[in-house]
Amino acid sequence: MFTIACCDDDPIWLQEFAGLLQPILQKHQVPYRLHTSACGGDLLEAVASRALSPDLLFLDVLLGEENGLDVAAALRRTLPDLSIVLVSCSPDFALDGYKVHPLDYLVKPIRPEELEVALLLALNRRQKPVSLAIRSGDMLQVVSVDSILYAEVFDTALHIHTVGGGVVSSSGHLSTLAQRLPALQFLRCHKSYLVNLSHAVGLRRYCFRLTDGSSVPVSKKNYTQVQQSFLHYCEENLGLR
Repeated sequence: MFTIACCDDDPIWLQEFAGLLQPILQKHQVPYRLHTSACGGDLLEAVASRALSPDLLFLDVLLGEENGLDVAAALRRTLPDLSIVLVSCSPDFALDGYKVHPLDYLVKPIRPEELEVALLLALNRRQKPVSLAIRSGDMLQVVSVDSILYAEVFDTALHIHTVGGGVVSSSGHLSTLAQRLPALQFLRCHKSYLVNLSHAVGLRRYCFRLTDGSSVPVSKKNYTQVQQSFLHYCEENLGLR
């Protein structure tokens, strides 16, 4: 269960936020629980009493008379690894916000695609499997996650291409494989292809170029979205801004 907390003093916005969350997490088949607080004091009390132990927190910077950054700093002392997304009506607090090491900074009104990126990043940090057990014929084969270049599917024939030219073949669906892999690192760039962005060295219309010299096609329809996801991955993992 993925526990999400949201602290904001605007009850209408809290309802809107809950409505934004649901379709995104349903899309990625993530079971979750949402806890909402109208003030930082209530949130801190719930965490201190262990009534709440969130995996991800969306925190308004301006909480009436409270300072959301002070609340975040207090939470950091109790939950140092908590993923915190700061939320505000203005980008003006972004620089000060980085003192509490946020996962992201979102400006209201939050766009669904921005929220989705923040959620996937938090999910990716929560759990990153080292290897997968794949049933290939009558053998159970262990595949290192980081060794996967890309996966492709034809009907229900699934082929996982790995570093060194190896291919692990199995029966299954690409969507099922994607659920077992880190969401931010692996991108569904085409209806028949899933690419490991850590092995992508370039993107052009309409394909990824990978570290081994191979190419993976990108959907023309979703090219812009794929481009944005790749750019965000590079920013978060390669320090590109």
